[in-house]
Amino acid sequence: MATGGTKKRRKKQTKKKKPNSSIAFRSLVLCLLVLAGIAVLALQNGMLLLPSENSNNNDIASTNKKSNIRGHGSKNEVVLVQENLETQDDEEEEYEEDEDSEDGEDSELEKSDVKGDGSKVEETVTVTEIKKETKREDNNEDPTEPLTIKQQEVAVERPPPPNKEDPQPASDHEKDASENERNVVATLNDDGTYAEPPEGGQVVRILVLTYNRASSLARLLKSLQNADYRKDTAHLDIWIDRKNNHEPDTKTLQISKEACTAWSKKHGDCNVHVRTHNVGLRVQWLTTWDESIPGGLQLDTTEKAVILEDDLEVSKHYWRWLRYCHAAYGTRSDFSGCTLQRAALCAKRCSNLKGGPANADHNFMYPLVGSWGYSPNAAHWSRFTTWAKTFQAARKKPYVEGLTPTDWYKSFEKQGRCPGIKCMWTMLHIKYVDTHEDKMTVYTKALNGKTMACNYQEAGLHYSGTAQGADAPLVNAWDSASMGEFKQHPTQLGWDGWIQKSKAVQLQESKITDSEIESRTKCVSGQLKP
Repeated sequence: MATGGTKKRRKKQTKKKKPNSSIAFRSLVLCLLVLAGIAVLALQNGMLLLPSENSNNNDIASTNKKSNIRGHGSKNEVVLVQENLETQDDEEEEYEEDEDSEDGEDSELEKSDVKGDGSKVEETVTVTEIKKETKREDNNEDPTEPLTIKQQEVAVERPPPPNKEDPQPASDHEKDASENERNVVATLNDDGTYAEPPEGGQVVRILVLTYNRASSLARLLKSLQNADYRKDTAHLDIWIDRKNNHEPDTKTLQISKEACTAWSKKHGDCNVHVRTHNVGLRVQWLTTWDESIPGGLQLDTTEKAVILEDDLEVSKHYWRWLRYCHAAYGTRSDFSGCTLQRAALCAKRCSNLKGGPANADHNFMYPLVGSWGYSPNAAHWSRFTTWAKTFQAARKKPYVEGLTPTDWYKSFEKQGRCPGIKCMWTMLHIKYVDTHEDKMTVYTKALNGKTMACNYQEAGLHYSGTAQGADAPLVNAWDSASMGEFKQHPTQLGWDGWIQKSKAVQLQESKITDSEIESRTKCVSGQLKP
């Protein structure tokens, strides 16, 4: 009996230890609900990190390509844009340097700024990331495969000064530049010349391309700061390239920051963009306007732009001439842009132009682009850069036979420099204008051999050895009778530097009848004597 009782008690104890399935199920459901609630709170507070899907990268890239807004418009904003190109680190650098870039430079803009009243205001830093599409740029082949670029923005924003109940959100230079900006067209005078447009109402974006020539950059920025902007708004964007696996040049970055602080107090907005990978001068030329302008460059963009390399210096009157040039010829179908450079190279293996033919107008047209201060028409630049991407992706040769630049390009091919990031971008432009209507660049033949922008011909991609000094003296006084004479039918040169028949002459000749030609060539009795 005792044994039987023990077995019964053991069976009862065993039944008591068996878990209740309904209680376990309730506990599991309760745990899941708690976890779900925590996840929701984490998502709301931005604490939960979810992996991005690679399949959506291209969509994100194409969406952000034209909506790459970097916060332009704040009156004292400086933006440091860093791009990480996922290409090999041992890629050859764009520039031939005299000295290496220094390591350890702090790329964040963390410093105090001085307000107008003498007190200091601390800067706040915000960081965002966007993605976009680019093309591979290396030293061996043209870009073909798209790469993903992670682009980081570090925006340094200065808060409004205290004791102001209603701080102005817009720029001190313009309440809203985009509202006041317009596409100015010059008025045609009775004598067939264009009148100079009135002051104000225009916007120019100055794109400075630099690397590690700090003293040269300082000289250029000083000349830009002292120029006459005719009451227009002038935005400055400084694009700093860098050596692979190195920090950006210390002095170059510091000079750029200081220039932006001074610029924003007088002219317009200023942004500093720092590359995190060596992209080369060709990429700098072809992408910076599109990447600097809010929303990207469009065919109907009304702001003007001028692209300047750091070994240049500009005349005080450079913008006055550029705005006049665009107003006079901006609506012509054969217009590509205006250049500050004095004409020298005769493209078709011919002698130096020395500013232009003696019998040419003071402002004349020539299909060869002048890269020493080129100011492209927005529609032309949009079409050309789009074409260039397609042309390079197809691995085509940009030869225009019979031209000196084509001879240079073929020589660079043998050296392994072309195609690649060290290759001349101008050869692409030469190829484009040789096959498209929008081909003419306007040059000015300033008096006494002067120029709107001089080149100091310093060591870099284009020159080596000792600097050769300025190629020509700068224009120091405005002369309406020469540089201010924009004719309705200006002189046009061919690749060979010879003056071509103007549209007016061609139109006039097309109206001549056969009878008129016959009357001019018919011999009259007694006209010819033995």
